[in-house]
Amino acid sequence: MIPYVHFESFELAGLDISVYFLTIGVGVFLGACLAFPMARRLGRSLRTLGELAVMGLAGGFLLAHLVSVIFYYPEQVLRDPWLLLDVFNGLSSVGGFLGAFLGVYLCTRGTKIRLLPYLDCLVYGLTFGLTFGRVGCSLTHDHPGMLTTFAWAVEYPDAVAMQMKLGRFDLGLYECVLLVVLVLWQSHYLWRRPSHGRLLGWTALLYGHVRFYLDFLRVHPGEGPGGVGDPRYAGLTAAQFFCIGFVVLGLVLLRRIPRAAPAASSGEAASQDPKPPAEGEAT
Repeated sequence: MIPYVHFESFELAGLDISVYFLTIGVGVFLGACLAFPMARRLGRSLRTLGELAVMGLAGGFLLAHLVSVIFYYPEQVLRDPWLLLDVFNGLSSVGGFLGAFLGVYLCTRGTKIRLLPYLDCLVYGLTFGLTFGRVGCSLTHDHPGMLTTFAWAVEYPDAVAMQMKLGRFDLGLYECVLLVVLVLWQSHYLWRRPSHGRLLGWTALLYGHVRFYLDFLRVHPGEGPGGVGDPRYAGLTAAQFFCIGFVVLGLVLLRRIPRAAPAASSGEAASQDPKPPAEGEAT
């Protein structure tokens, strides 16, 4: 089994730095480093992409927090409603995806911006950023799963696991591996052709499908280390309901958006989007 290496925080210049939020910050920065060059190659306005990215980040962090505390810690919200405003206390990846999409959508309402081509670049950067966030989850082990003899299980040091000499599924680690594969595939897909929204469709379909089944491995309330666990609603976690929506969204997009012909250059890609605004042009 995989040894349990716990790395929650470290001290730097007298400050206690959270490993989880540090990895998220690094992921956001590196995700932008990927999204903007891709937008330039596909002939998109970098200024427009920047505006959409800011709205996506704001919506993503807000809904990631609200989904986490409302659906996973409802009893704590009832005891202390101010928890809803503590955006650094609990984040949900599925809530982040949905919040980013809603933030970008609201930003483009009433404009002539063709949203889908920009969403391809944004979901590419977002997936890369989330990958680093899951690295933080892997180091803090905050998504324990059921007890198992699986070879890739983690040797959690809780009393029940040690007594039974079993490991636990580590859902943060497994999702991190899934996201690495997804980012590599996205890179290959985007460099081959401009997809005009099909990358978003495939990402929603693939991530939603795999994450749906991974969540069956999560512990029920009171069964994890320290009594932690994920509540169920009609037998499913909150994330699984969101994943069903992602799969439906992916299928709809892939059905409605035609395949784009392979592009030989960024100029050819740009020509498929009528009169794209130049870099720095107001939108």
